[in-house]
Amino acid sequence: YPNDSAKLALAMQTGLTRNQ
Repeated sequence: YPNDSAKLALAMQTGLTRNQ
């Protein structure tokens, strides 16, 4: 599902930003 992929990418980006 494309939506799921986008959600995962967004979650990863948020996690990276939060980590830094």
